[in-house]
Amino acid sequence: MIFVLRHAERADNSPFQDDQKDVKLNFDPHLTDLGILQSQLCALSIKKILETYNPNAKQVVYVSSPFLRCVQTVQYVNQQLGLNAIDNKLYVQTHVGEMLRSTWFEEDINKKLTQKTDQSLSQQVGLKIEEPFAQDERLIQQVYPEDKLGDFYDRFKVAYEVIVEKFLNTYNTEETVLIIVTHGFGVQVVLDKFNCFSFSDMVDYCSINAFDYRQESLPNKEYPFIPKICVRQQHDHVKQADNEFSKRKQQIAKF
Repeated sequence: MIFVLRHAERADNSPFQDDQKDVKLNFDPHLTDLGILQSQLCALSIKKILETYNPNAKQVVYVSSPFLRCVQTVQYVNQQLGLNAIDNKLYVQTHVGEMLRSTWFEEDINKKLTQKTDQSLSQQVGLKIEEPFAQDERLIQQVYPEDKLGDFYDRFKVAYEVIVEKFLNTYNTEETVLIIVTHGFGVQVVLDKFNCFSFSDMVDYCSINAFDYRQESLPNKEYPFIPKICVRQQHDHVKQADNEFSKRKQQIAKF
């Protein structure tokens, strides 16, 4: 099975000023405490999905956008999921990174991201960070500024196809799952690829989308493969995280 997730809550979008003050790089914010809880509960939801659709899963390949919020989402999902990360690695793939709009970024910040500059990040995450997972001449390199949504769509769609193709050709997908952690627009591209995205939908933090590419599950057994869509935009765990976090805040306030 293949999972495509959006990252958890980012500090610069937090309503709490303390979260915003702690951001070290304004273009690469970390997860909030709520975001950490969202990631942990997301992992528990993935475990339940696997129990239903793929109970034989034993190990996982992680592929992430290079942005810190995505890398940290993998960190906390991995801590709770209970599957062995292959070679104890997290693969960072720039091709599934955020859209580099000039209204969001003043320059190409890929070389300045925490993943590139913090030598201790792998130790903090608990996985060896390596890049990329897939190399292929079909991949479209990210160019700044990336202001056209169509350019982002083309880049991300090709990247998703290349990553999935390598995964399916390399691993026994009955025992191994792939988890891709990216951004809202990236999730949108994947769902749109299978004609199951509505622009009225909101891609919530830690939104889970799960696809079954096993041969017996494929609606179309000839390339291009159309997977069985097992889960689309599941985010009940986000509401659960909000409720639990509010209770924690209330308990702290009492003291």
